[in-house]
Amino acid sequence: PYYRYVGQEQAEWLARDLEAARLPAVLFTHQPLDHETGGVENHAAIRAILERANQASPGRLLACFTGHLHRDYARTIAGIHYLQVNSAAYFWIGSKFAHSSYGAEVEKDHPAIRHTVPYREPLWAAVTVDLARGVLTLQGRSSQFVGPSPWELGADRQEFDAPTVAASISDRRLRLG
Repeated sequence: PYYRYVGQEQAEWLARDLEAARLPAVLFTHQPLDHETGGVENHAAIRAILERANQASPGRLLACFTGHLHRDYARTIAGIHYLQVNSAAYFWIGSKFAHSSYGAEVEKDHPAIRHTVPYREPLWAAVTVDLARGVLTLQGRSSQFVGPSPWELGADRQEFDAPTVAASISDRRLRLG
């Protein structure tokens, strides 16, 4: 099975660790805590731990970074920034939209690539935290799709939440605290 659940032992550790922290913290998880579909199944319970830590010590948790969805967005929930940092290489479009971006020779060795919309150049981002100014800055990188975009393949813009699907990681400037 594909586990998307934070167990009790890990949840208790997270609560203790945040409570004991004397410096601001940043949380990195693979699956998101802010998304109903494709995220951590018990996201509400884990977010409650994060929110309690921030209530006990405002600004304790600066941000939560995730990447599993291969999307580009930032949202703030209960004063905590949740940033979905896009994949370095591709957006997973699924078998319904399987297509050829690289040709039969590449696909022979990498059959899953037919289910992706790959990026021409790898994506990455640099994050700067300026506690004195109370700002978190994310400087992203842009590329372009190799072959057709999700929309050219017939993906529904609303179903796929089009504003979050791009061959880029957006620059962001978020206020802390």
